[in-house]
Amino acid sequence: MLARAGISVTLLERDVFPRYHVGESLTSSCRVMMDIAGVLDKVDAAGFTSRRGALLRWGAEDWTIDWAE
Repeated sequence: MLARAGISVTLLERDVFPRYHVGESLTSSCRVMMDIAGVLDKVDAAGFTSRRGALLRWGAEDWTIDWAE
């Protein structure tokens, strides 16, 4: 938003790259659509990391989501 307003912005990242990080991911329900589109075999063959759920942490609280359920 600052850059869009014409303000100079510098982004600093303290982590060392490459690091394990899921930047973008698809939920398991997307696999159905990829199968219908005929591309699921190619996606699986590409060796992408598969997510079967999620852990969300907010302060001291943790929530887990198991997409297999």
